[in-house]
This record gives sequence, structure tokens and C-alpha cells, in this order.
Amino acid sequence: MRRYEGCTDGDGSMGLRQSDARHAVNLSLQRTQLVLTGRPSTITDTPSLALQHAQDAIAQRDRGSNSTAPLTVDCRPAVAPRHDSTTTVMAACLLKNCSTSARTVTVRAVRPFGPRHFATAVSQQRLAQQQRRLRSLSIVCSFDGDAGKALKEAAALDELIDVMLEAKSQQELSRLVAENIFSFDAKFWMRIATRNDSLNNEAEKDKLKAVADTVMVLVDAMVKQTEQQLNDSAGVLQEVLKAAADERGEWYLPLDKEQVSSVRAALERYSDRLDEALLSNCFAWMKKCQDDRMDTMVALLQKVLQLYAAKALRGQEAEGVAGVLNEVVFAEEQEWEPIIRRAAATGEVAEAAFMEVLQKKMEATVLGMQSGSYAQRVQAEYLKEVEARAKTVFRQLAAAQ
Repeated sequence: MRRYEGCTDGDGSMGLRQSDARHAVNLSLQRTQLVLTGRPSTITDTPSLALQHAQDAIAQRDRGSNSTAPLTVDCRPAVAPRHDSTTTVMAACLLKNCSTSARTVTVRAVRPFGPRHFATAVSQQRLAQQQRRLRSLSIVCSFDGDAGKALKEAAALDELIDVMLEAKSQQELSRLVAENIFSFDAKFWMRIATRNDSLNNEAEKDKLKAVADTVMVLVDAMVKQTEQQLNDSAGVLQEVLKAAADERGEWYLPLDKEQVSSVRAALERYSDRLDEALLSNCFAWMKKCQDDRMDTMVALLQKVLQLYAAKALRGQEAEGVAGVLNEVVFAEEQEWEPIIRRAAATGEVAEAAFMEVLQKKMEATVLGMQSGSYAQRVQAEYLKEVEARAKTVFRQLAAAQ
């Protein structure tokens, strides 16, 4: 059975035959008085004529009718139709303002756009909140999308910025910049910009801008100074390597005693230049030689680092367990085990005492130097190697007994 899907009435009745629906509409239109302000007319013909009248009325109003009254449609039937539960006035659906009878008439085909929403003014406070939310969400995007890591790093940067803002003098700010030189990357400057946008107080903005300008100047000066130091230290490293070469300027490994003494003398001569820049250059050259498969140069640079660590770790003690440790530290690598064996055989040192003194020296090296520096790395690895060799010797002595 075909259903008439064009309309529904107030009680939700559906399922009429198409011919019955047409008959109901025609009968209703024939008995309904349609009053259009400015153009009264009684519709007694077909639905198409009613639609045409409604369209003409709308067009007349849009062109500017002389009538000032609103355009209305009176849909009150003169005589109740036989099928009043299914009566539909289709012409009324084309008009914006209409007054209907108590029975509600709806047409599903004439609602193409849904409810109309009017724009409302957004307060400045709400707009500022939305902007702050967008800025806070941009933090996550700037840290590779990892929300947890982004929040932690943002909190760390905020803490650093707050400490610099509270600095009492230029010297204190310079010290903070030097201690946190690796923190001033792109994320730091993005965080500065975000905080500047979120501030409403002009005085706080000016203070943050002044600190940012000062930090930028200090970082730029430190970078230039580091580049100069790297250039100077490269020359120093070349002089140390020259001391390890023979008369023809060639290197042969392992170095003999004369060459080792010559390298020690060069390190002593440039003792005030044995800084992070020189060690950084040494590691950079080692990496370059490894990439180029120059194994001899890699071993030579490692030997230079060993002699540097021996010079830096040698203490003033000459007697007791500390004296034995100083002798081991300053000796050649192949002499470590014989020195420990001799001291253990004579009863000069015991394993527990030697390891205790060595552990204290390792703690002083790690805690007394800048964390993550090349100097700390080289000296700590040197002492770890001494510890491994000493454990091997004491284990062998214990097994021999």
C-alpha cells in the first residue's frame, strides 16, 4: 500500500491512501476562507491554485505593499470537514506568519534548515580565557605531542624563568645562565613568548622582556667565547699530539717512555688550558677518526686522555694506602697490577683498605665536578678501570692462597 508522506496532522495519523489524502485536501480548501491582507480571496479550487495565491501574496509583500498590517492566513474552516483529523492546509506552509486553528498542522517537507541560532556577543573575559586555553594546548604540540613530558618540561622551564626573574643582581643572573646553558633552546624561548602573552600586567611584561634580553645577550657571549676557546684548544691539542710524535712527525703505538714523558711535559706546560674546550675537541676528533676508521689516531687520543686523567687525579700523599693509590693512578696502565701485587705482598695494603680509599676518591671526583662534564666523565672512567684491575689482582691473590 502506498503511503502519503507529504504531511502529518496533530494526532500523528498516517497511512492514508494517496487518493484519500488528495480528496481531504481538496475538500478542506474548498470550504476554507483564505484571507490575505491587501488581497482578499476565497480559494475554492485545487491545491495548486492555493499555492499560487500564497506565492503571489509573498511576492507582493516583498515588493513593498501599501498595507502595513502583517501578512496572515486564516485557516479556520467554515464547516468541519469530514476527515478533519487528516486535513492539511498546504498553502499556509509557504507563509512566515500564520494563525491556525487549535489543531496543529505540520509539513515535514517545509523545514530545510532547522532552527535559527542568532549570534551573541562574546565577552572580553571569555575571549581571553579561550586564548589562554589555546596557548596552554599549544604547549603539548610544541613538545612533540607527548602530554606528560610536555607538562613536566614546561614546569621545569617555568621554574627556571621564575628563578631568573627573582635574581638580585647581574652577577647572579649570569651564574644562573652559565649553570643552565643547555636549557636555552627553542622550547625555552617559546615558553617565554607564551608567558608574555598570558600576562596582563605591563610591569610584569617589561620585567620578563628585560630578563629575556639579558639572557639572550649572555648566551650569545658565551657561545662566542666557547667558539674562541675551541679554536684555541685545538691548537693546544695539536701541540700535545706533536709531543707524542717521533723525529719524522709520525706516531707509533704503544708510546715508549720518552714519548710518554714528552706528552706529560706538554700537558704540564699547558696545564692552565686543560679545560672542557680541549676535552671536547679531543672527543670530537676521536669520533671523526672512528668514522674514518683511523684506529691509530683513536688509540693515540685515548692515550692523551689517560695521561690527562692521571695528572688530574694524582694526589700529594706518598705513604700508606693513599700513597699506593697515587702511585697506581700516575703509573702506566701496564704497571697498575704489578704495583698492587707488590704492595699487597709486603702487607702495605689490604683489599678493604685500598677499595675504601679508591671509593672516596671516586666520590670526590663525581661530587666535586660539574655534572655531565667531559672532565668528570674522563676521570670517573679512569678510576673505574683502576678499580676493575685492583679487584682482579686481589681476587687472584685470594685464589692463590
